[in-house]
Amino acid sequence: MNIKAWGLAALLSAIASNVDAEAQRFIFLWERAPAGCVERAASSCDPSAWPDPDQASYYLASLYANGQFKLLDDALENILASNARFLNGRSVGTAAAFAFSYMLPSTNLDRKEIDRIAKWRDAVPQSHFTSLAEAYYWRRRAWNVRGAGYINTVSTESLDLFNKYLRDSDRLLQAIPEADRNVLWYSFSIENSLDLDKPTGALVDEGMKRWPHFYLLVEEVAPRLQPKWGHSWRDLESFATRWTERLAGTEGDSMYARIYIRVRNDAAINETRVDWPTLKRSFQDLVKRYPTPIYKNLFASYACAARDLPTYIEVMSALPKDQLRPKDWNNGHSYEACSRWGSRET
Repeated sequence: MNIKAWGLAALLSAIASNVDAEAQRFIFLWERAPAGCVERAASSCDPSAWPDPDQASYYLASLYANGQFKLLDDALENILASNARFLNGRSVGTAAAFAFSYMLPSTNLDRKEIDRIAKWRDAVPQSHFTSLAEAYYWRRRAWNVRGAGYINTVSTESLDLFNKYLRDSDRLLQAIPEADRNVLWYSFSIENSLDLDKPTGALVDEGMKRWPHFYLLVEEVAPRLQPKWGHSWRDLESFATRWTERLAGTEGDSMYARIYIRVRNDAAINETRVDWPTLKRSFQDLVKRYPTPIYKNLFASYACAARDLPTYIEVMSALPKDQLRPKDWNNGHSYEACSRWGSRET
């Protein structure tokens, strides 16, 4: 589901129609949790009832869409306080960041959402999230005005508004007291800084020191290190190598693959500076640590792209049939195309 491009009504409809029977039995723990649930890292508040990042994000967005602001606020507090991780290794707090993109999509953004945020603030006056939501609204408004096209397709007026709204968003973020700057503040600030051509190194470093499993702070920088954004594939390779080394103590070699996954459909593997032996080793570690289907399928797709037949055969042989997911393969190196290549080569 491409929910980022939909409005709230469509989001609610999608949740109702696409959440299968198994997922529907998951409920919000916050609804029956004790009053102390919002205490930091309370074990009774662990969001283990949310099966994956997408589902958790949809649930959070549905609370916003339905105006259940107190429940939403408690859920956000607790999911960010939890040290739990999803099966793919991501911090459960990542779902909160994704939820904001569903609540406030840059495409079809309703101007009345600023009024909904005001209602949230009225319902929860002490919320740590309403100022973040307002800042994020203006960030999404900026992209709504600009559009996703290349710079030569954007009018001068649109670009002026884009920069104005981004600066408005940044001012709102900077106005948040340091004591209230949670990991979402860092994530949104990094995104704004990237768009405003401001340095992000210090923000990423500080954020990762405080939340070492919140990989999104690193991953969201990666797409901007491509040539089309004024950088180079060498810049991206240096960035991937540096962060893999920095997180090796807890994540081994796996971060290198995570970073390149973020740009997987932006260029052919031979156009980048990626080192295939390093990427192969990283995928092996990633799959071992977090054996989710998406990483196994992506590993096979990358092996196909690298024309490494022995690795491709090995990965495919270890992939259970019920975990084969063609939708997770890279553009240009689909399951169908790679199967044809593999059979021809053998």
